[in-house]
Amino acid sequence: MTKKDKLLLIHFVTRTGMYINPIDINNVHSFITGYTIARKNKCNFINSFKKILSTKYRMKYLSDGWIGQINRVSKKQSISNIVTFKKITLETIFIDGLDKEMEKILKSRILDLINKIDRAGHPWYKETWKDDWLSLILINKNWFKQMWSDEEFEIIKLIDKEVTSGNITNIYKTIVPSDAILNLKEQFDKITFN
Repeated sequence: MTKKDKLLLIHFVTRTGMYINPIDINNVHSFITGYTIARKNKCNFINSFKKILSTKYRMKYLSDGWIGQINRVSKKQSISNIVTFKKITLETIFIDGLDKEMEKILKSRILDLINKIDRAGHPWYKETWKDDWLSLILINKNWFKQMWSDEEFEIIKLIDKEVTSGNITNIYKTIVPSDAILNLKEQFDKITFN
């Protein structure tokens, strides 16, 4: 993959709704297939992606293709196939380490998600926010940790723990974050903006 390919893919992962609608695995498949055909197979993303699915996730490539591999990983991990696709795409893009330009794109999107954590509620703080968070936060990757100060990373880990436990909203107001996430966001703001 060239840097151009990686930049397009990171934009696609971080802002999928700008490229396809509805956001579903069939439209993802169409977009990625169309892109690789347009690149006259010079972009080896699909092969790299399938290799990670086969080796790291131990999902054989069968007649249902790489979408089938994604669906099986999703089922095993109890997450959506879109979240799985995005996570594995980020792993594929950053397999050789962190590039500053791509880091800036990813970090900007994560900061945007953190900014949607608001005491008054935010119209985009809902289930799609949770899926976006789960898609972009790869706590166990060294390259991900390198994007943040130690203090920021610790708070992101704590927010991630709340999100994965399902504790994201106030039980009475569904667009208002839980107190735990609000407190973590305030700590993050103090570190980041002071």
